[in-house]
Amino acid sequence: MKIQKFNGKTETEVMNRIKEELGDHAVVLNVKNIKGNWFTRLFKNDQVEITVATDKEIPTDSVDIKETDQGIDELKEQMLNMERLLASTADKMENLYEKSNEAQTVNYISASNMEKDSESKRTTFQKLILNHLVKQEVEEEAAMELLKGTELLDEDDLDIKDIIRIVYNNICQSIGDVKVIDDCVNKEGPKLVFFIGPTGVGKTTSIAKLTADFSLKKEKDIALITADTYRIAAIDQLRTYSEILSVPLEVVYTPEELRAGLELFDDKEYIFVDTAGRSHKNDEHLGELRDMLDMFPDKEVYLVVSATTKFSDLKSIIKKYSQLCDKYSIIVTKTDETASAGTIINLRHYTNKPLSYVSFGQNVPDDIEVVEGAKYAKILLGSLGDE
Repeated sequence: MKIQKFNGKTETEVMNRIKEELGDHAVVLNVKNIKGNWFTRLFKNDQVEITVATDKEIPTDSVDIKETDQGIDELKEQMLNMERLLASTADKMENLYEKSNEAQTVNYISASNMEKDSESKRTTFQKLILNHLVKQEVEEEAAMELLKGTELLDEDDLDIKDIIRIVYNNICQSIGDVKVIDDCVNKEGPKLVFFIGPTGVGKTTSIAKLTADFSLKKEKDIALITADTYRIAAIDQLRTYSEILSVPLEVVYTPEELRAGLELFDDKEYIFVDTAGRSHKNDEHLGELRDMLDMFPDKEVYLVVSATTKFSDLKSIIKKYSQLCDKYSIIVTKTDETASAGTIINLRHYTNKPLSYVSFGQNVPDDIEVVEGAKYAKILLGSLGDE
């Protein structure tokens, strides 16, 4: 079975196109109104997207041409949006500088290099950018790091675009190299991937999205194992997706059963393991999870956290989970449920662990993507000057 997505301005328009191309062979999996959240609002207008499953071969002659043309148009639109963003932000900040007597002051300036010459044009712009980052709930220390290099600009020949460009590049560099599940298959056996994290962060849904991506789009041979037996709903949810995606699922209750499950799926390319959500305050439950992880030295581990969690709590969560496994990557969920974009840069600054995926909705398999430094920088700076 293959998954196909159709987009259009209205649901009727999209359904007519589906019937025209696939007839009665398609099963509707999901209907989504794409209005754009803070992670996607820069690039697309409101649309209706319908995801269908079909056994019918989709003609490649017409569809590929349409998709290619659409891809070129989207790329052009993204480039234009970036140019508009830079120009708009610079204009807004120039206007704010001209009205500097009315500009809001920031109490977060503590670095000595910004206290010197506090009346300069450069410092005024630095304060405005810092104020914006703090309002996005970027931690003060992380925000100050993003401003590094702006103090070297020549005051006499200062262009606000140069300051924005430095901060933009600093954000991209801070995000660094991401770590995602490798497409390359192990010759020695299946690649074992564990997903860990506290309760209620969307871990099971994230696994379903990645399973759909790997099994349907990348055509990888995958099996699922769930050790999240504390929540019946989690098992039912994963079982539903496994049936839709034709991916085998095994439910295990002990580390010994987990080992047996791995042997059962020894012929697979990937095995995704959904662990039980554990409170970072429950040392006993965390100990059980640590024992399970220690049984399998050759593994990848992804810590799933929510963008809606207070960063002070995230620090506690990370501190506890880092004791279970030193080598892990981070998945950030529920970014569509918060107006602040600072969590991602805070996590990177605090943990120095690689980021991997970010999710922004409940729709499977669409609402998850690899973290991109350039896109995130546009988001973090996108509303600069609007305060």
